[in-house]
Amino acid sequence: MVFTMLRCSFFSEKPQAVDLVKELNLKTIDNYPEFDNCIDASDKKQCFYTTLTHTIQQELENITLEEPLDEGAIVLFIKINTEGKFSVEKIEDKNTLSNELLLLLKNKISNLTGIKPALKQAIPTNSVYKVRVNLEENN
Repeated sequence: MVFTMLRCSFFSEKPQAVDLVKELNLKTIDNYPEFDNCIDASDKKQCFYTTLTHTIQQELENITLEEPLDEGAIVLFIKINTEGKFSVEKIEDKNTLSNELLLLLKNKISNLTGIKPALKQAIPTNSVYKVRVNLEENN
């Protein structure tokens, strides 16, 4: 009887954590956050951005300010966490905004609901989105 000893590296070696991290691009997501109305959409990314900007616009339309508004544009960096909760990470060009409006913006956006978080390899993940908001007074 002859026995041959073969070594199979597939079973004897564990993958190195470094190798796994190299393959995982942490700067991208696999699935965009999903609003209820986007579940059956063919272009989920476009549906997400359209719904996000529409929702923010609706929330901001009914704000009444005591001080006059400096019209212009701001850029909001909106975070959606692993639980689907919104928050404002950063506001660019906020020097034109009053403290009252800054607080109202943050409160309105943090109260948004109805979204599932972004996914990376089927795991909910935090994600941040840049949204331009044009400010103008309604007379």
